[in-house]
Amino acid sequence: MLHLPSQPGSPQLEIRRPPKITKELKITPNLRPGKTREKTRRSDLEQHRAGDVPPLPKLLADGLPQFHERCHGEVWLADASAEVREMLPSTGKLEPLLVDQTKAEASLVLPVPPVPPVPPLPPPATTASEAQSSASAPPKEPEPSEPPSEPLEPTKARRVGVVSVANAVAASGTHNVLLGLRDFFDRPALAGSKLIGIRNLAKVHEFDIDDRFTYFLNQAGSDLLPTIHIRWNNMLLKQVTDICDSLQLNGLVFLCGPSEVLTIARITEHLQKERPATTVATVLHSVSGWVTQPDWIQTTLGFDSACAVLSEVAGNLSLSRQALNRDIYHFVSCGSSTLTVEVAMQIRPTLCYVGEELLQREMTLEMILEEIVEVIVTRHHDYCLHAGVIMISDDFFPKLYQTRLLRREMHRLRCEKPAELCSEEVALRMLPEALAKYYALLPSDAQNALVFRTDGIDGLPTFPFMEAERVVAALVARRLALRGKEGKRTVKCFEQHPHSLRHIALSPMPTVLDCKLGYSLGHVAGALIEQQQTGYMANVRNIQKDTIDWQPCAIPLARLLKPSPDGPHLEPIAKRRQLNKQEDNAFKLFALVREKWRYAHSYRQPGPLQYWSPSGAYGYSWWTYTLRAELFGTKDLEHELIKESDESGCADLPDPSKASWFPFASMLVSDSHHPYCVRIFIMTISMVMTILCFLGLRMGVLFHFCEAPGSKRRFRG
Repeated sequence: MLHLPSQPGSPQLEIRRPPKITKELKITPNLRPGKTREKTRRSDLEQHRAGDVPPLPKLLADGLPQFHERCHGEVWLADASAEVREMLPSTGKLEPLLVDQTKAEASLVLPVPPVPPVPPLPPPATTASEAQSSASAPPKEPEPSEPPSEPLEPTKARRVGVVSVANAVAASGTHNVLLGLRDFFDRPALAGSKLIGIRNLAKVHEFDIDDRFTYFLNQAGSDLLPTIHIRWNNMLLKQVTDICDSLQLNGLVFLCGPSEVLTIARITEHLQKERPATTVATVLHSVSGWVTQPDWIQTTLGFDSACAVLSEVAGNLSLSRQALNRDIYHFVSCGSSTLTVEVAMQIRPTLCYVGEELLQREMTLEMILEEIVEVIVTRHHDYCLHAGVIMISDDFFPKLYQTRLLRREMHRLRCEKPAELCSEEVALRMLPEALAKYYALLPSDAQNALVFRTDGIDGLPTFPFMEAERVVAALVARRLALRGKEGKRTVKCFEQHPHSLRHIALSPMPTVLDCKLGYSLGHVAGALIEQQQTGYMANVRNIQKDTIDWQPCAIPLARLLKPSPDGPHLEPIAKRRQLNKQEDNAFKLFALVREKWRYAHSYRQPGPLQYWSPSGAYGYSWWTYTLRAELFGTKDLEHELIKESDESGCADLPDPSKASWFPFASMLVSDSHHPYCVRIFIMTISMVMTILCFLGLRMGVLFHFCEAPGSKRRFRG
């Protein structure tokens, strides 16, 4: 009720508000998933792959696996930090789990404790008259006794919900995770279990994942269970709790990326307090392959498929023909630094730049542009190579040392002179000379964001996402034109082609490894739910062996987190690969062999590796270099890459300035003051003149022979 003030003597005005209505969560039973692919729309390739069930490790195929905590003799895994344990007190104490081979046949269902028998009641006291009447009455016939009832078996059925959460679409192989979960709970020992897909945490929209969706096995995309974006808050915790109560879930499986690990860990902590009967398991997928743990997480689901499809497309670009009248260079971006390094080792580009290395070397944008231009000019004039591929990772600009200095300086100017900093032109005049040159090279939208926008995470000026391949390509073309005006050696006819391949890596057709890995991870997650092991991430080890010898294991979510490197005021983040020569074998291998590709035509096409069926052959040479370097080291791989480069003729390229077959060829090839088409024309004229001179000399000899005395026939011109 709301009272409004009124004039003296007037009656009090009252406005009654309608009562607040709270909406209850309505669960619609068994909704069909929205707009999934039908069987009739499948191609021959999809039909062939859908009928090929991936093999399982022996410890998952033979009965129900039994987990046990890591012993002291097992492979060591780093403990969670003090900050993480303080934030996650329950999951921070968990230990890694391995499958005990001697108990693989044991049932995971905990036996119900026997109920003690009820003692018989004492007979009631009888009076003398009741005793006399009972003695005179005829004896009653004994009633037929009922057969003893069989003891009730403990229920083994489980109701499990599965949710896919990520800041992008799910990686390749997540369909196999869902179908692996379904096949695990379809076992006779778990008869009656139900797997429920949840498409929305607010409206639920659940559906049963059953035999209707078998044709999604080994398929691309993520349309069976679309991904949803979540943000940790109290509303999210309430939604998850309401879903578990309404659907009566015994387990909840999250398919998530590295950015959602902390949120899932917090949900696990909340459910352990509010609903301890619900077990939470996690399956990690990542296109970038950032998360790694030595000897535990050897690869992540989806990384192998992303590398395969990116290498195929980038290989096609690198093998495009060279033009006769211009130099063509492809500036390619494949996404994260890890993907860029792997694709670079697959296709062998001219140059490759990753953000973390630029930060370690403290390279400036001017230094990078000068290096690219010098390589292009040298390839053109000294090696007669008129095409190339330059790869650039997404974190090229954010990781530059100049970017960090520029953001701090702009933050200082905002705090000290907020009234004067009113435009990009004013900021250009107020910045120091070194930072002003870098600021002037940035696109206009980046300049505007640094002046007027603020990052909500660290409070510094916002540095927006930029397509680094387009910006760098335009700056290189401008730098080459400037060298020509200054009279330096340059390339007159230069053409730059930027290519963004980021979207190609989103849920492509999974490779053989991701098909097998996803199907096995689904079974491991089901075993964790069945054994009531909450707060773990499903995983397998020993990937270098045959699939039958893989070892299922589980890693606590808290062991995947570490304090933020940007300060204790920020939340913990997932542990990531550090791309340097000391800690990462793949980057060490890349740094050892990349110099042989700089002045060579060493490009390579790996081929469409993701289209082979799971039961087909998957040889050692088909693995990613990242996985091979992680498992076997870099020594043999270094010799292999160098040998391939030497066999392709990269070690002894011909130098046209030293091997000229007609006069003035070396001068024409090395002359930088003529366009390429003009030089070709001059070379053609020189060849024609040489032929004419040769023919004229021969005609002169013939004429002299015909005019000689004693000849029977004279030449008449």
